[in-house]
Amino acid sequence: MKEPELSAQLILQTVEEAVRQGESVIISGSGTSMKPFIRPELDRLLLTPLPRRPLLPGDVVLYRRPGGAPVIHRIYRARGDCFDMLGDNQVRIERNVPRESIVAYLKQVLRPEGSYDCDSKAARKEACKAMERRLNPPRETRLRMYARAAKRRLEKLTGKR
Repeated sequence: MKEPELSAQLILQTVEEAVRQGESVIISGSGTSMKPFIRPELDRLLLTPLPRRPLLPGDVVLYRRPGGAPVIHRIYRARGDCFDMLGDNQVRIERNVPRESIVAYLKQVLRPEGSYDCDSKAARKEACKAMERRLNPPRETRLRMYARAAKRRLEKLTGKR
């Protein structure tokens, strides 16, 4: 029998209330913006109140978008009380997310084969390296991309394949 699905807004309200009381909450991962780090329907996510330390690039947080939609993404850049967010499976940065929109902190990903601790310096460092590789691919990769684009433009102009 299929488990009943709760609306994203109800889940967000439940998490916000629990975190306000200092409690942790476990929810199911869904969506594809954080793949492969968060595997939809397989992984469980341990959300906690925000850490006492400052939020840092590489941290994964649950936040509310201006329209109210809940999102779990990684902090790409911290600038005062605003943050730039990026999903692991995305290249578009969501800019200027205010701190007051951040609801909870992803402390652990619970997987059938074991858990992954998100709250370590090593995990944040590796995540930051991966974000930079995705947004700023190595020179050879960029050159191949430019060459393919130039070839397609030339083929379009000349009509030749």
